[in-house]
Amino acid sequence: MSQQQTTKKGQKDAAPGQPIKKVQPQPSSGSAPKSQLKQAPATRNASAWRANVKLASSGMSTPMLIGLVVGGILILGLIVLTVIGPSLGNNGPDTNVALGVEKTYSINYVSNNHKDGTIDYSAISPYVIPPVGGVHNPYWYNCGIYNQPIPTENGVHDLEHGAVWITYQPNLDANALTTLQGIARSNQKILLSPYPGIAAPIIASAWGGAGKTGYQIRINAGDWTTLQAFITKHAGASDAPEAGGACTGGKGTPIQ
Repeated sequence: MSQQQTTKKGQKDAAPGQPIKKVQPQPSSGSAPKSQLKQAPATRNASAWRANVKLASSGMSTPMLIGLVVGGILILGLIVLTVIGPSLGNNGPDTNVALGVEKTYSINYVSNNHKDGTIDYSAISPYVIPPVGGVHNPYWYNCGIYNQPIPTENGVHDLEHGAVWITYQPNLDANALTTLQGIARSNQKILLSPYPGIAAPIIASAWGGAGKTGYQIRINAGDWTTLQAFITKHAGASDAPEAGGACTGGKGTPIQ
């Protein structure tokens, strides 16, 4: 064998008496030195490493992100309350009332609180159907019997003058309606009309307490004694907001 014959891959025999030098492999063209490459840590820490890299790239810390999420939730809650808040303050008309039991309602009365046009009574306390007082149209309706609904705003003005407003469901039995009309004829301060959507077959309403109290009773057809007692108590009562006010000379033409 010659003195400089290759002994191993990448190594050559040195000249006699000289030490053998190892030949270092050269990196391939275009590769960065290992010292410049950012290496992921061992597998057990890879998740934490990725999280840190992501937070660092966004410029936010974990507390900052949590704060943004909580702040977003609070803002969304305020928006929801702003939109639905007014409706939450009024849970709808008072429908859970026993039949045959007179109920009273407090009213924030303002004398001669008149308003033209349609009035949204659902936005006025107390929210009962029909209303038992409150703001109303400048004109009252002539007392008597009507076979068609009358404007609520005018009917409330009749209550201010001490009238009892008797309303009934439009599909009330014909015989019951005949009896009801006979009762209405017995008192000059009765306003009788159908009222779609009420919660009982017949509802009688009045306004008293010098304007501070509304009265209402709901009955089934046939409970005429209860209805008559309500009329006797409230029709033309001296505690109406405008006791002695007229029940004629207004709007509307009753059928009788």
